[in-house]
Amino acid sequence: MLTGAMLATLSILLSEYGLQWRKEALAGFGTLWRGRRGLYRALFWAVVWLLAGRSRGGLVMAGAGFILAELGALALRAALRRDLAHQRLHGGPGSHLLPWVFGLLFALAWGWLGKGAWPGLGGGVNALLATALALVALGTWATVLTVSVVGLVRPAQVEKEIGPGVGAGEVIGLLERYLTFVLVLVGGLAAVGFVVAAKAAARYPRFNEQAFAEYFLIGTLCSVGLALLAGLMVRAL
Repeated sequence: MLTGAMLATLSILLSEYGLQWRKEALAGFGTLWRGRRGLYRALFWAVVWLLAGRSRGGLVMAGAGFILAELGALALRAALRRDLAHQRLHGGPGSHLLPWVFGLLFALAWGWLGKGAWPGLGGGVNALLATALALVALGTWATVLTVSVVGLVRPAQVEKEIGPGVGAGEVIGLLERYLTFVLVLVGGLAAVGFVVAAKAAARYPRFNEQAFAEYFLIGTLCSVGLALLAGLMVRAL
């Protein structure tokens, strides 16, 4: 079930968010369905089937994964288009969590069928999948989710601080998450504090502005928290 959940989530995150910048990712949600992204998902599940030894069971589940992934993508896009129509320019946190809901539902469906594991996939596949999922999730998806969380309480500050292009804050947040993730994996949890401190030092002169201080704190806690959670989950496997 865990394998199925990670595969299902990864198929949506890779095809819908990918490894791109925030502006490019959000621009891609303007239409309800994009054939090219559906093709990416088809290729993803085809590779899964090949890795499963081209078995009949693997074909059935890969086919089901693709069909449900299309439905999951449609639900995600519909939710984000609704957010954009209500002037939530970065989407809502609930909408960005839909890929994980889809992964959970797929895992439950796979467990209900009484299988519990993908045909032909065994050994250390869960640790490998978890690492891949974490690396993808800590990229564009984590950036957009963090901005959407801050936007719940400080929408004006978000629009003030985040420009239309790729800003230093977006790059810093990306490096912050990946560095935190690596530190957790190697057992350097104590060093995470230095990462946060280095980021805070660069913005210290502006901490006397309450709106900015709250914006910074919420964004940092969300960003670092996602990286810590990803690292701890991968280590547990």
